[in-house]
Amino acid sequence: MTDDASRRRDPPEGTADAVETGPLGALGASITSAYGRLITPRLAPHGVTLIQFGMLNACFKGQADTVSGLATRIPVDAGSLSRHVDKLVKQGLLRRRRSQKDRRVVRLELTDEGTALVEELTHAVREVNAALLSGVGPDEQRCFVSVARQIVENAARRSQ
Repeated sequence: MTDDASRRRDPPEGTADAVETGPLGALGASITSAYGRLITPRLAPHGVTLIQFGMLNACFKGQADTVSGLATRIPVDAGSLSRHVDKLVKQGLLRRRRSQKDRRVVRLELTDEGTALVEELTHAVREVNAALLSGVGPDEQRCFVSVARQIVENAARRSQ
């Protein structure tokens, strides 16, 4: 492929410098891809995917205890989440319990094995996070997380 300077265009005025930052979606996808390349080999020997670890971790932290609760935290459709729950139940990492207050509600609980796995894999996740944030100072990390959360909140508001 030749580099034809006549085909290059300057970004429209008032937009982020496309050469410097690239499109927001591509940048987000690049971060996700880099994270996946580093964490997947750490999770695979335990028989869980990144999405499944996220689900187990959300249950561990008390952030979600139903499939619909997980759907607010994990960027995957509810049908896919249900299939992941099925796999985690089969693996003995998660169990379903019908709510005593409302029999229509099915609660998700970590098993002892699920709890132990989250505790074990948390160390690997922290190592990957540290590797990816290497050279990024604490103030920059806080700013990045703050901006990323704001972007996610903006997207959630606009998709309703």
